[in-house]
Amino acid sequence: MGTASFLKAVPRYIQRVERLVERCKIFPRPLGATELDQILLALLNRSNNTVKAMVLVATKNYGGEATALSRVLVEQWLIVRWMTNKDEHERAARFAQYEGKQVQKALERLHAHDSSIKVTHKQDTEMKKFAALYSSHIYWAGTLRKMAEEPEERDASLKPDATWYYNIPYTIGSWFVHSNVMGVRDLAPAPRQAFKFRRKDPNYTDMAVMMGALCFALTTARISDTLGLGISDQVLGLYRKHVEKHIR
Repeated sequence: MGTASFLKAVPRYIQRVERLVERCKIFPRPLGATELDQILLALLNRSNNTVKAMVLVATKNYGGEATALSRVLVEQWLIVRWMTNKDEHERAARFAQYEGKQVQKALERLHAHDSSIKVTHKQDTEMKKFAALYSSHIYWAGTLRKMAEEPEERDASLKPDATWYYNIPYTIGSWFVHSNVMGVRDLAPAPRQAFKFRRKDPNYTDMAVMMGALCFALTTARISDTLGLGISDQVLGLYRKHVEKHIR
């Protein structure tokens, strides 16, 4: 894989996808009708920002940090796949309403450290109602592993499920997110030599960008299918043309 040409190809791919999406002139339905449009498009926006940030980090040869960002892209893909696999309107609502539980937990933690803090939310009553729907402040719909394990119902090319994404790239990315020994081993200094900061960590860079770009493509294509944008084939075709060819 030619790293320099590869890292130049991915930003060009992202720009082409951005133009494709924006030419669709998407007008999200209001929240009173469904949360689906705004949630999916917010996730798409986050995926787009994350993949661009990952490429910027990768071009500086910060492989560990690029891998951590690629994990975020894998997670975004797994969430979008699960949300749109079935019952998408109900699942999008569950995602959106989880804000109530997160706000509640944040306020509880603030008060635990300083009981004099008085914080109110402009939608306090509604937030409390939504918070009561969730038993966990960590999981809005079960674990990410369970999401990945749900059998694929929409796209035959993705069957049987998405566990590979969880077991391989997500797990590798976790080494760097949590800074465990696997995530720092390449930065260990040589014995009996004066310590110097290593500002480059090229290992994993190509893998991170490859997987991050793929998950961005899959996320965009899935959202296109769900919202009826009609650009999924173009999104994946551009990925194969401009990105995948550098991997072979």
